[in-house]
Formats: sequence, C-alpha cells, structure tokens
Amino acid sequence: MVRRTIKKTVEVSGLSLHSGSRTSIRFEPAEPGTGRLLNGEIIGPHMLNQAAYATTLKTPIGEVSTVEHLF
Repeated sequence: MVRRTIKKTVEVSGLSLHSGSRTSIRFEPAEPGTGRLLNGEIIGPHMLNQAAYATTLKTPIGEVSTVEHLF
C-alpha cells in the first residue's frame, strides 16, 4: 500500500457541526512511517470516548468530536 503525506501545513476554520461554535483544524506534514496523529498522539482504539451520536476521541489536550467527517 502506498502512503502519502501532505506537502505543507493547511489550516481551516469555521463553525462546528453540532454546537455552532468557532473551531479550527490544522493538518501538518509528517515524517514517513509516523502514522496519523491527533493532538500529538497516534490515533487508535484507546482514544474512543463515545460513538452514540458522533465519534468522539479523547486526547491529552481534550475531546475531538465528529472525527468520522475528517477521516
């Protein structure tokens, strides 16, 4: 399987899906073999906090909801 990363940092901001609050997300390039990181932590099943209405992952910085729309 061929894996790729983005070339440069990209940041997007807007209104969140459920609460309507201002939010932003930043995508940064990674070194080959790094994997997908969320708030500096490798994404894995240990992060799953809730999946009833929206997939919510718990990170050391805080929770991130509706990540299924991102992935």
